[in-house]
Amino acid sequence: MNSKKTLLLAILLFLILERVFVYITLPPVIEPDTGGYTSPALHFLEHKNFGGTVWCRTPGYPLFIAAVYSINPSNKTVILFQHLMGIFMILLILKLIPSLTGKLLAGVLFAIDLQLLRYEHSIMSDFLFTFIIVFIFYFFYKYIQSGKIFYII
Repeated sequence: MNSKKTLLLAILLFLILERVFVYITLPPVIEPDTGGYTSPALHFLEHKNFGGTVWCRTPGYPLFIAAVYSINPSNKTVILFQHLMGIFMILLILKLIPSLTGKLLAGVLFAIDLQLLRYEHSIMSDFLFTFIIVFIFYFFYKYIQSGKIFYII
């Protein structure tokens, strides 16, 4: 294994350990808007509808929270899923970069991007939106590269 690949693996390990450290040591970031997402999620779990509780919210993030709450009704669990999705998102982005040097640069930028880490650790829709955009872009790019319709179905 050459030194650039070893360095990339070290950066990926750092990114994972960074998220583990934040997850273990810090409580979830609760913003003033957090209740606007968690209340509809709890209402959905109890009544199987939103009951007018999301009149100013799109239902995507409350549905995500409801799905996580159905496993374990804890904001800490929501954050765990968001950190796992963050690691997956970074891996998707790195797969799009053809050169090893580019992957190294992107890995370092992700390692020092504390705002992304904060989004992952917040009960806010920003991170889920970012994850979905990257996910869609990844498969659209794969479609453009290969021409296989499978990537956009």
